[in-house]
Amino acid sequence: MAWTNPSLTVRHMFNWEHFLDSHNIPYVTRGFNLTRGHIGIQCPFCGDDEGNNLGIDIRNARWHCWREPVAGAHSGRSPHRLIQELLGVGRETAVAIVQAGENAIGGNDRDCRDDIARKLGMGQSPILQVTKLEFPRDYYPINGSPRARRMYYPYLTDPLPEGRGYTDTQVDWLVRYYGLRYAARGPFSYRVIIPVYFRDKLVTWTGRTIGDDELRYRTLSHDPENAARTGLPLAASNIKHTLLDYDRLRQGGRTLVITEGAFDAMRITVLGWYEGIRGTCLFGKAATPEQIELLAEIAPRWRRRISLLDADTGLSGMRVFPETLYVDQGVLPPGVKDPALLTTKHFWSLTSVW
Repeated sequence: MAWTNPSLTVRHMFNWEHFLDSHNIPYVTRGFNLTRGHIGIQCPFCGDDEGNNLGIDIRNARWHCWREPVAGAHSGRSPHRLIQELLGVGRETAVAIVQAGENAIGGNDRDCRDDIARKLGMGQSPILQVTKLEFPRDYYPINGSPRARRMYYPYLTDPLPEGRGYTDTQVDWLVRYYGLRYAARGPFSYRVIIPVYFRDKLVTWTGRTIGDDELRYRTLSHDPENAARTGLPLAASNIKHTLLDYDRLRQGGRTLVITEGAFDAMRITVLGWYEGIRGTCLFGKAATPEQIELLAEIAPRWRRRISLLDADTGLSGMRVFPETLYVDQGVLPPGVKDPALLTTKHFWSLTSVW
């Protein structure tokens, strides 16, 4: 029998589409940078990729980012390093994932996770059941304190597009309504921290940098290994299993606008408050099955549902909302790249046709 290279065999057998589906990672099958036999994802090494610039050859599992700054930095011939970066896990876990065949099994399959755990010598699944999440003591509300006024208010009140373009009154309202915070130290410092609640419990948070950090958003990890490595609290839920402001949105209203990011959704809610228009977000470019399920629960309580994605998000090749949700596709005004940059005039030009 002919000898085969084990690593080469794994590379050819690894099914990236099954893996990405299992872990709710959005991907595209068509696009400017994609050739036949490739799929595209946002490059996790870049940190600010919004154009699905990392292409994966599904025939041999090779992957390469078109924006790669140094040869080999954002490319590879085997799945392991990319899996590590996408999931925030260590090398041993990535190897175990490939060996356990998780690429062909749903990511929420307990038997699969236990198989991975056995290969790592853990005996059983390392997934923990988290019942309570709290902010550390040095996470403070963004209020009128001197530090908040000096560091965070300018980011929120500076004119668009450099800042967020809110008035002081609007910032005060946003802080109260969404519970916006900042961290005095640690990985979430110099970020506007946006809490995510589900059924009146804090389940995770994400933070948007106010500086020039290449990683624009940092989100609390729901992976025990990654959380332990960073020393941060373990999220009670994957943020892609949630919707921003879900608890309030269950009450229903006139128009629900579904956006990609948290600042997009907050902009919609602020500008549309008195007209019964509210925003929520997917924390990414595509809805996961869990988010679809949540939308299916609240959608009937809204007279109209609008999807308002960023201007660079093409519908071709992307997952879309099921027809049963009756979500209409909104289109941003020319020159506006995302809903967070909408002026009052822009907003009312949109709502006039809603």
